[in-house]
Order: sequence, then structure tokens, then C-alpha cells
Amino acid sequence: LTTQDSQDVKGYGVHGNNVWRITVKRTIATKDKGDTQFSKFDGFVPIAFAVWEGSQGERDGLKGRSTWHYLKVK
Repeated sequence: LTTQDSQDVKGYGVHGNNVWRITVKRTIATKDKGDTQFSKFDGFVPIAFAVWEGSQGERDGLKGRSTWHYLKVK
């Protein structure tokens, strides 16, 4: 895990019917060299998600993660 000086992503989540729905928003390019610069990509970008469930003792590097998905960058 890498700590960054700033957080350029804004997110919102809602839970209903045993399903989470999230929206994550960020500019295409950022000034942070640790961020993926989407402007360098054309087409699909591989992306995965990590989720911590505190009631299951997950913390730090102990977490659930998704399989790869593909983000279409326009």
C-alpha cells in the first residue's frame, strides 16, 4: 500500500437489495506521478477493486478484491 499526499478521487456509494452501487469520479489527467494518467491510454484500461470488511477482521493488506474489469476511456 502506498500513501499519497492528496486524494484526487471523489466517490459515492449506496447499498440496497444486498448490492452496493458506487460512483467514482476523477479528472482524466492529474499532477500526481503516482496516479494512472488516463490520457495516455486509448480504449480499455484494466481496473480492479479492493474492499475492506472491518467486521470480518480485514484491515491494511487483508482485504477482498475483485477480478479484472475493463474501463472504457473516451
